[in-house]
Amino acid sequence: MQSYKLKDRILKDFSRSRVLSFLMLILVFGLILYLTNFTRGLYLAPPFAVSSYLAVYERNTKFSNSVSIISSYLFVLFVTMIVRIFISDIEAGLIVSTLLAMAFISFTRFEHPPMIALTIFSFIVPNFQAFAESTFIALALIILGRLLALKLLGPAINN
Repeated sequence: MQSYKLKDRILKDFSRSRVLSFLMLILVFGLILYLTNFTRGLYLAPPFAVSSYLAVYERNTKFSNSVSIISSYLFVLFVTMIVRIFISDIEAGLIVSTLLAMAFISFTRFEHPPMIALTIFSFIVPNFQAFAESTFIALALIILGRLLALKLLGPAINN
């Protein structure tokens, strides 16, 4: 009897909408894995998975807005490129870029927290061009997945 209550407190329902949203999330994540593998090695940045989850599965939250996702990813790519050009020390560049990313989501309407992790990851990978290509591919798939989920499954999943 006690385990039944615990199960109900931990697990969500397995409604059709929830299962279909999860399958859409797996499809988007699988496509990111597959397509980013062609950009000179697999650069699966952890934020790609988090952004996919927010955009497809939690698509009605403030952090899953398409404009915010696009703006934050483009901001990271632009700032990382500029900082890498002007600051040769990787650690200093990482700190400056991360602070700029935190300021961006704190003081603009483009709230997408995975961008902070994406900024950090952009300094971990040795090949910025391959990272940028992977990021563009992932961004396109995340937005496409979000639009498909909104069109096919609607705007909300009730928690």
